[in-house]
Amino acid sequence: MNIRITILILFCVVRFVPALGQQMVDFDTSTYLSEPFNIVPFTQNEILISASLKSDTSFLSGNSIVKKGKSDAIVFWHSNHQISNWVHFYSEGKTEINSTIIRDSSIFISGKYKKELVFGNEHLFSTGTYGSFLASFDLSLKLRWIKPIGTSDDTAYSEIRSSVAANDDYIITFNTHSAISDTARFTLGNTTSPQVGPTKYQVSIFSIVTVWDKSGKVQWYKIFEGLQGSVDCSDSLVAICYSPPPTAIIDSISYRNPYFAAWQISVSLRIKNGKVKWVVPIYLTDIGSIHLYTIKYSAGSDLFVISGGFYGERIQAGKLSINNTFIYGGLDVFNLGINSLGKLVWYNHPFGGGSDYPVSVSINKQNKMALCGVYETSIYCDQDTLSLGERGKRGFVEIFNPEDGSTELLFGVRTLKSTSFIADCQWLNDSILFLIGQSDLGSVKFSPLDSIVLNKKQLVYWASFNVKKQSLFLHSGEINPNVYRM
Repeated sequence: MNIRITILILFCVVRFVPALGQQMVDFDTSTYLSEPFNIVPFTQNEILISASLKSDTSFLSGNSIVKKGKSDAIVFWHSNHQISNWVHFYSEGKTEINSTIIRDSSIFISGKYKKELVFGNEHLFSTGTYGSFLASFDLSLKLRWIKPIGTSDDTAYSEIRSSVAANDDYIITFNTHSAISDTARFTLGNTTSPQVGPTKYQVSIFSIVTVWDKSGKVQWYKIFEGLQGSVDCSDSLVAICYSPPPTAIIDSISYRNPYFAAWQISVSLRIKNGKVKWVVPIYLTDIGSIHLYTIKYSAGSDLFVISGGFYGERIQAGKLSINNTFIYGGLDVFNLGINSLGKLVWYNHPFGGGSDYPVSVSINKQNKMALCGVYETSIYCDQDTLSLGERGKRGFVEIFNPEDGSTELLFGVRTLKSTSFIADCQWLNDSILFLIGQSDLGSVKFSPLDSIVLNKKQLVYWASFNVKKQSLFLHSGEINPNVYRM
């Protein structure tokens, strides 16, 4: 029997009763949130969400957020199925929140903006046309400090990326900026780097790893040539993954792609002084493309897990070789487990019949890893298979064990005839996984039998999935007990 649940999320007015002393907000029908999304669980009932703001937003209280730039950003608390406390970021152009974490009662946010970043009464000016930032907030989203990150001649906004991680002592950022010339200087808060370059390329792309103390003071930094990076850390190591030029020089050691194809690299640095611990080249054995999306540290396994996608016949990572199952169709997903000595321990390879790629990875305290991503037509993990029967973009979640990379659970999030995706997934506790995503058809299908009918196109949804009970809670207050396990 089909169970249809009409949910009122974002595009329709939901009447919340404010708690005493707490300003509650309620999005009306003009709201349009879009990716990139970022969700950070604080407790099982308190979740910090960031998203792009595509249109003006009105609140139940009569206050409103008026979009100021090309695309603004908003960070807000989702508490007990209600929305409270928010920060609105905007600049002259496109403003995005790229990464958000909570550590020791502090919220750390990294993002990008054009010329002048404005939020509340605060203003931050970039050193070039475009810039990144690192900001520290308390749990009520009151600013503690903010630091600019950038170069004096940023020109290509699409190349600016940022990622943030932290341990008990330090905050680590990975930022990528492009320059119109073949030289650049980085501004990191009150610190300015020496000139880097020139390079062999007409447009230079530089990435920088920076370690900050909890007051926002730079401890050390290291600059690389390359782009598309992500960072995470253990107590003693900083690990990054990024895309270098054909020849990369890291601490005077040259790494060259042995084939005329794209490649990626994973680097681990000692957290105290930034010296290289190990480098793992990951490259294609033929023409194609390869991308590294996320890197996450699993404390329970003492492993760094890298998630990526590749198009081509085969990728090589150390002694591991992974074949593409659909060479002419698109990207295949791969996950690599690398220990603290730089040894590749295992790989996990969800593959399908079209373009498949990872989006986000989360690890809970029981050392279970959740990977959410996008698949096209079908995707296969160990003995589990998702199949659409028609082409289109759909979301999937894979639960796997970071000890050996084995798949434990696979389920899909899809619409009936069009595109849907999962934008982020994070564990709330050892069994509850929080999902946020978007659909362009007006319905989201979590099982072969049960559909959730939304009200308009381009809708955002969020839900909690109980992995042990295999049940879904939609945060409109409706419960669907029949979420399906593949």
